[in-house]
Amino acid sequence: MRPQAPSKRRTSRALGLGDKAYMDGKFEALLAAIDSSGESMEGKIDSLSVELGLICEDSWKLSARVHSLESTLQSLIPTVQSGEHSITTLEAQTRGLAVSLDDKEGHEL
Repeated sequence: MRPQAPSKRRTSRALGLGDKAYMDGKFEALLAAIDSSGESMEGKIDSLSVELGLICEDSWKLSARVHSLESTLQSLIPTVQSGEHSITTLEAQTRGLAVSLDDKEGHEL
């Protein structure tokens, strides 16, 4: 009997500076769980392959979000340099950025 691969469904979570530690911890826990599962070597390899794919997908999403943040921050530079801004305008633009990133949090990129 072949073991079922873990579900690809993920719960939403904030991506941030702790992601490397999160990924490292997830990988270590995965190896320990697979090692103690009693699966055949083929089953262990299949399970590891699926989980590694999910870890790479999480990493790709983080990279895409960082790029989006960089682009938005770059777009604010001319506004700040022009001197034609107010704190309210910059707060609104920054809040808009936070909302757009939060909106992407629960959706596949």
